[in-house]
Amino acid sequence: MRSHAQSHTAERLDDEIHHRYSMLRTGLASDQTIAVLHIGANRTVIAIGQGSEPEATWTLEIGSRKIANAYFKRVLPAPEEIEAAIVAIEDEISRARPPFAAAPAILTNDVDVREIALAAGVADGASILLTLDAVERTFERLVATALRQLAHDLPQGTQFAATLTILRELMHHLKTPSITVRAE
Repeated sequence: MRSHAQSHTAERLDDEIHHRYSMLRTGLASDQTIAVLHIGANRTVIAIGQGSEPEATWTLEIGSRKIANAYFKRVLPAPEEIEAAIVAIEDEISRARPPFAAAPAILTNDVDVREIALAAGVADGASILLTLDAVERTFERLVATALRQLAHDLPQGTQFAATLTILRELMHHLKTPSITVRAE
């Protein structure tokens, strides 16, 4: 049973993902199935649907701050810290297993995912296509930096590293070739 505080948090997350879904749905064909992804501080939420409201939502107990606080002890996480975070993220993804395959279009308006796209070298714009390949290359730069094989050229902070790791694992394990990042 949820406590009173958890209930309000869940309601806010539900309201937020519905709002994001509605905003990102604008201008798309009503019969097009989409998935909307939001990587929050403590949870990641995915909404899938065709109409004006999502038909289903999934909440994963992984978020940028939660992963950063639990696994990353330094501003630049060590390789073993990144690996421990990956294990936790993979466990949560396998537990929830949201069906991205049902949605050919995956969208987000997360500022942190836009930051990843820019760090990946994708040109900025109102709508950015961020591929799994670009996310993988950016993640490899993070790991190479942690191993001190590259100078640190990525945005600073454990939350960037956590968001990148979550996004990479989601796209990889849910077989998502790309995600569209729209301006808020």
